[in-house]
Amino acid sequence: MPEPDHIQEESVHTGAEQEENDLLSPELRVQMHDAIKNKQWPLVRGMCRLLPPPVIADLLGELPKEEHVLMFRLIERELAAEVFTYLDDQDQEKLLRELTDHETAQLLENMEPDDRTMFLEELPAVAL
Repeated sequence: MPEPDHIQEESVHTGAEQEENDLLSPELRVQMHDAIKNKQWPLVRGMCRLLPPPVIADLLGELPKEEHVLMFRLIERELAAEVFTYLDDQDQEKLLRELTDHETAQLLENMEPDDRTMFLEELPAVAL
């Protein structure tokens, strides 16, 4: 699928953890929200290919639950696994509740081993 030609890559700041919100221009943020609102899923997917995982995680955190899950499902699996690691604990939990068992298994499978271990260690203990 060709990349949308009216989307330009945002310049990514370097340095010790510059504000993640600064990585996405206000114009592109509005464009992304409009594309999601109008259910322009191919455009959303193409835009996600151009954005760094922390920015995508930030955008996911801004969305209502239904759109949050839809957008996450649009992201390519390897990228989705990386984006997941940037979500805060509450957003991770909300997302996991909405994903199917198969989607959750794929997500964990595509995570880096260290990220997967850290995530699993943070899960609350469940009494059997």
